[in-house]
Amino acid sequence: MKNWKSHALIGMKAVESLPGWEKELLPSSLSGARRIFSFIPEFAETPPEIFGAMCLIMDQVYDSRYRQYCLLPDGRWIPHTVPDGQGCAAFQSGESVSHAKCSEILEYLLERMSASLEEADMMEAAARGGVLGHFLQDAVAPSHAVNMRQMRELMPDPVAGRHLSLGKYFYAACGRFESVPPMLAGTTLREAACRLTWEIMKSVRRARGKMIPLMEAAYEDAPVEKCEEILIPQVRDAAWLTASAWHTVFSIRKNCIPEAEKEKLKNQNLIEIEPCFLHPGKYTELLPGKRIESGYETGLRIFAPDGSPAPAPVNSFAMAGHSAVKFHIGPGVYSRFDCLAGITADGQSPANLVFSIETDREENTVYSEDMNYGSECVASARLIPGAPPVKLCADVREAKTLLLCARSFPMEDGAGNSFFSIPDIILCEPTLYGI
Repeated sequence: MKNWKSHALIGMKAVESLPGWEKELLPSSLSGARRIFSFIPEFAETPPEIFGAMCLIMDQVYDSRYRQYCLLPDGRWIPHTVPDGQGCAAFQSGESVSHAKCSEILEYLLERMSASLEEADMMEAAARGGVLGHFLQDAVAPSHAVNMRQMRELMPDPVAGRHLSLGKYFYAACGRFESVPPMLAGTTLREAACRLTWEIMKSVRRARGKMIPLMEAAYEDAPVEKCEEILIPQVRDAAWLTASAWHTVFSIRKNCIPEAEKEKLKNQNLIEIEPCFLHPGKYTELLPGKRIESGYETGLRIFAPDGSPAPAPVNSFAMAGHSAVKFHIGPGVYSRFDCLAGITADGQSPANLVFSIETDREENTVYSEDMNYGSECVASARLIPGAPPVKLCADVREAKTLLLCARSFPMEDGAGNSFFSIPDIILCEPTLYGI
């Protein structure tokens, strides 16, 4: 039995899920890859096995034969996790994660694999595909999704004086799961990089949830099989992301995208995107069709045109009335953004609230307690309690960051006393439209 491990194992699971026509693109000449790429396991024999094992390549950075594959265009390492704004490993540098830089790196890696396919150099395409796969796989590994120094401070070893090596627990990948069919991430490489970034960031959030169980398993010296079970969802994510990236490159380069798939990608439900920023408060994620009341999720309601409360569409989410959320969207991927905005039907008190759609041609990293982000306001409306949601449209062709901002302002009562009211607002049918 072949003992597949780590990135080679994940690569193999990814290859398994590719459509048959894509596996047939892998030529028999790949079987001789070990003569060039000595890190490939000896038992990797068939072209699909070689292609999957190429995901080991990015750990060969100190081997001069393979170093070129492990570097960004400026000569620095391709990060082994999601990057910060400078392209360094965010959870090691201590800087904030950059969705825009992640998308930029992914676009570069996708382009390198695509260019090799265009040149009909399948050995080079396999190597570039391995780099792409390794980057995606590392990005969603639980131990790469946190700052490990902080993790040890939050969960110190209960045994005084012990300093465990945690690798065998954190990297306990296994293949005991069914591969998930890949998604088509886009009809262009830029769109694909954008969508893969969104999926990475969703998976990173899930990965963090695995860290406490993994640390507990390590401290009790649990069998490796326990850690494998904990990690299965993330290994499955890693294999799916890898397969999706490869599938997208093959589909675009071979001009083999069914019309039905193109149609599905035309418009993008904003709720399916992982935000790159949520203003601190009770909403730490987008909750489809829900708002938070007294610490619990409850169904969202809107005001109907006749002024009566009505259930909101499932494709809606709530925001606090003095907050903001940001999304990485391009640029050059979407043409416009539409939504309906209003105060929830549970917000009956007076309010002085303005909602705006804003854009930034760069990655917007501004933090503001006043919701002033230095971005361009392209649409806005004053939201009135008791009124139905109003429709807003915005041109986002040149936007790298889309910002949705709610600002509440002080009011005065009849006696001249100042007061402040911050009701929840609701965004219905928030949709990005493709170019």
